[in-house]
Amino acid sequence: MAESFGGGCLTALSFLTKSLTKNYQHTIVYSSRNETVKNFRDNFHEHVNFIPLNMNLSANPAHILFTLISLKKIISENNPHVVHCHSSIAGIYGRIASRLSGVPSLYTPHAYAFLRSDIGAIARTGIRSIEWGLTKMGTAIAACGEEEYLLALRLSGNEKKVFLARNAIDLAMIDAISEAHAPKSETNNIQVGTCGRLTNQHGLDWFVHVASSLQDKANWVWVGAKADSHELPAFVKRTGWIDNKIALNHVANMDIFIHPTQWDGLSYALLEAMSLHKPVVVSDIAPNRAVVQHGVNGFVAKNAPEMEHYIRTLINDPELRHQMGAAGRRYVEQNHSIETVRQNYDAIYQDLATTITR
Repeated sequence: MAESFGGGCLTALSFLTKSLTKNYQHTIVYSSRNETVKNFRDNFHEHVNFIPLNMNLSANPAHILFTLISLKKIISENNPHVVHCHSSIAGIYGRIASRLSGVPSLYTPHAYAFLRSDIGAIARTGIRSIEWGLTKMGTAIAACGEEEYLLALRLSGNEKKVFLARNAIDLAMIDAISEAHAPKSETNNIQVGTCGRLTNQHGLDWFVHVASSLQDKANWVWVGAKADSHELPAFVKRTGWIDNKIALNHVANMDIFIHPTQWDGLSYALLEAMSLHKPVVVSDIAPNRAVVQHGVNGFVAKNAPEMEHYIRTLINDPELRHQMGAAGRRYVEQNHSIETVRQNYDAIYQDLATTITR
């Protein structure tokens, strides 16, 4: 189940269902969002089933009740061994519906909503309380990164209910994209960019600051920003919201990838850029620090001026860009292979399939 069916969540489901085809049948209950690409089925195995359902969290009790009844009916008709809920809203609906249906549930937050910095302390406390309560209703949690794993442990208080299953990268697909792009000569204009939705969560203010300050030093691109986005300076290239493989082709053209997110889970966009041998400059949040070793495979910046400094350093040092890009690729190979994730989830699903929640 995925209400947030776009971006990294869609990518995660694509990789997970592709890696677990033998002995598994997948049905995805999803809600369409603005960032849900029209041809999303092309990213999945042909045997994956899809069921659309509006799972938006509404203040209307009737809508909430209708959604829960609909999910309970879907569970009854499909008779799954495990219900895997992705992202916060699907995590709320899915865990409740699964408990009512007597089916084991697994929850992957893809960044807990109480980490958001755009809402007040009272709202964050309320969301955290809801997440704490739902750990008692759900069967298990599968965290996609180290910070998420530690937070899940604190919420559940039961290490037997929490698993670490890192996001995986399809390196074969990445290499096919990389091989299609000839290496750039050092005389070419430097290209700096990011990838994701154009929001404050993804560091819009930081991006505008560094791009404006370094406008004459590099070409700038935001992969995923709409063509008419007025929030960005006119000189920044915008690609619109595009399919993941097309987005990766744009990232492959970059010399430096920046990831100024203000809150996040373990970002697929960041891991994909590192797998493409890109030096990265990221904001100083826990999920970024978990994969970026400062000064080795990238830089971690505490604020926008510091990010500007590190980008300028990389622009002026092609050898450092090469070294950090190579180190980033090695990190992904060692920690985020599809085979490792396949083994992890195979073990988790098999274990949960024997659990009776009635």
